[in-house]
Amino acid sequence: MDSRKILQKMTLKEKIALCSGQDFWHTKAIKQYGIEALMMCDGPHGLRKQEGKSDMLGVHNSREATCFPTAVTAACTWNPELMEIMGQTIAEEALAYGVDIVLGPGVNIKRNPLCGRNFEYFSEDPYLAGKLAESWPINYENCATAASYGKEKDAVYREGIYVGYRYYDKMQLPVRWCFGYGLSYTTFAYSNLKIQKYFISCDITNTGTIPGKEIVQLYLSAKTPEIHRPVRELKGFSKIYLEPGETKQLQFLLTDRDFCVYADGWKSPRGRYTIELGASGRDIRLSEAIQAGTVDFDKKSDEVIQAVMQREPHHKGTYTMEDSVEEMQKDVRFMRVVYRAADWFIRRSLGRTITDENEAQYRMMLASSMGSPMRTMMICGGIRGGLLPGVLDLANGHVLCGIGKMCGIVKANFSETKEAEKTQRNDSKERLSIAKNIRN
Repeated sequence: MDSRKILQKMTLKEKIALCSGQDFWHTKAIKQYGIEALMMCDGPHGLRKQEGKSDMLGVHNSREATCFPTAVTAACTWNPELMEIMGQTIAEEALAYGVDIVLGPGVNIKRNPLCGRNFEYFSEDPYLAGKLAESWPINYENCATAASYGKEKDAVYREGIYVGYRYYDKMQLPVRWCFGYGLSYTTFAYSNLKIQKYFISCDITNTGTIPGKEIVQLYLSAKTPEIHRPVRELKGFSKIYLEPGETKQLQFLLTDRDFCVYADGWKSPRGRYTIELGASGRDIRLSEAIQAGTVDFDKKSDEVIQAVMQREPHHKGTYTMEDSVEEMQKDVRFMRVVYRAADWFIRRSLGRTITDENEAQYRMMLASSMGSPMRTMMICGGIRGGLLPGVLDLANGHVLCGIGKMCGIVKANFSETKEAEKTQRNDSKERLSIAKNIRN
């Protein structure tokens, strides 16, 4: 039933019950509307799930979990990628323990050093706190997982590489606050963009009347339609302090890895890229196109928008890399064998017997491997990425073509990888030489 219709039918008492909770950690379930209880657990530097009788301090009866650095410590790294990995790991532990919501971290601005919760807030600097926060959508329906999350037994993340700001950019959706957004008490001008190979520089000027700090973000945008990747990707950022009217030069140095995509190993597609510098993901101030990469990608990728949207199920003969083994095994005998083999392997890794203790872990592992698009296997491992087109042909009934492709790709990938490694070594030497000359 539509959520708006449910709210119209609910009494005031029932609405209050949803906000007050059933106990210390659970929301109240209202069965007549199909509303299940949600379990919340404390964070923010790791999962703290209590079992049995809860206590306010949360000292007793907590499940074992990884203890990560606090939010304030994590913010000191100035490394959004590392913090994303940390958040991803906490989410995996929460999923394994059956936790629906983790309470933390916080983006509150620190105003008082005596605040007892300062450790779980990113920073007293509103700009830094804003930069480390994610894109804020306008409504829930614009989120990548809105179509499926909470409607199925397992939470399957179908957005693939289009997570966070990457999804909103790919789908061209408006957001309330974009990735990297932040306010300052002054204004800044960007100018004099220079690019020599992978060495990038620009000038930043404080055009306001008071001192301030700017966080300049470097994005890389691939302009070759053959490549399956986000619209733009954050590759670096730098914080700079400027007095009123002051101008300073910022420098960035990209590496070969910054241009890579995963296709049976990390490879740098040859083609046209755009270097973008801006104050946020949607406030690009300077840009310039370059040619880069070492490997040719001849075959165009399938349409990827469908991978994150509701779509009609495919059938034998029309399957694509956006379909999962779980979907295909329903009418393809070969994929049923693959599915059962994966199920056996996962059960074996958990001790063969599935119990209440590891059932959530079993379902999570099976869903993430067999329930995710085949394309994700190229990133997360398992079957070698180069073999997947052949496996797909077998699933579509093209037996001879599939076997031939699987055998041919192994040989081709070996020689291609060797040649790419040689080219990248030579390119790296040239890039470092240019950077050294510029700095001198």
